[in-house]
Amino acid sequence: TKRGESGKPTIKYSFNQGISQLTRIPENAGSLLYIEFANQRAIKDGRPPFFSEEDIQKYRDGTDPHYADTDWYAECLKKYTPQHQHNLSMSGGTDAITYLFSGSYSRENGIFKESDTNFKTYSLLGRLDAQVNKNIKIVYMERKLR
Repeated sequence: TKRGESGKPTIKYSFNQGISQLTRIPENAGSLLYIEFANQRAIKDGRPPFFSEEDIQKYRDGTDPHYADTDWYAECLKKYTPQHQHNLSMSGGTDAITYLFSGSYSRENGIFKESDTNFKTYSLLGRLDAQVNKNIKIVYMERKLR
């Protein structure tokens, strides 16, 4: 647990900036490859094909919006998202009383393009240590998180 130290007030500030990204996104097979595979599998199992040659051609042409080849990973996910953190603290005191006050704020944006998955946290810490005499020490600490 952090504590203040006797001496003049000391103020410290730190800032960290980073970028998050997915480590791996599966390669999309695409609609055309999927329907061709589904038809081959059905024929191999002795069943009729799921898709007609007319349907397959519409996927090849890409002109009919009902036969789209959408890459949902690219549509929904960002390639990367920023994150940052700020920390500020002040400490000091005398031989009898020391104090420490600190606060931090961090923010991470979500990886989804259209969502409210942004993550923010705040924390505050206050600590006061008082040596009343050689046998009695009073410690007060308050912590708030959000």
